[in-house]
Amino acid sequence: MSFAGVSGVMNAYSFMTAVPSDVDMPNLEPGAVEAVEALVEVATDSSLMIGLHVANLLASGLLIIGSVLLTARRRSALWWTRQALFANVAYTLANAGGTLWFAYEHQSLVDEVFVQQGQPAGGPTMLAFSIGTSCGAILMLGLYAFMMRAAARDDVRGFVTREAS
Repeated sequence: MSFAGVSGVMNAYSFMTAVPSDVDMPNLEPGAVEAVEALVEVATDSSLMIGLHVANLLASGLLIIGSVLLTARRRSALWWTRQALFANVAYTLANAGGTLWFAYEHQSLVDEVFVQQGQPAGGPTMLAFSIGTSCGAILMLGLYAFMMRAAARDDVRGFVTREAS
């Protein structure tokens, strides 16, 4: 849980402080760098994307607080953990929808990135983008479901409440 929280905070912070020309883009075709820079520039100026990353910062911070409270065996640890995981589920769903909406609004930039990477012009770029975004969201939702199930186990509850202060 700590790793997911720290990862989310770092991801959100790096997005909010990113300068498009400084973003490291290994393994890209030479023409794709400019297309990706243009997409990143529009994304860093988008109020939708900024709002999503602020939400990520907050939800991930809750995960960190929950994991610290679990480690310290505080009575409120299970409540915090449950709330943090539900907040991250809500964020994951909002992020998937928001990212798809952003891509729909800037479809020409998304198409250009795919074309510069060798995809045929006029191909199903939005379908590919949607599948990639959905797979990422499903993976994160599965991780949160696993953490919710683990936090609800009797032995975890017993561990936290046994010597709770």
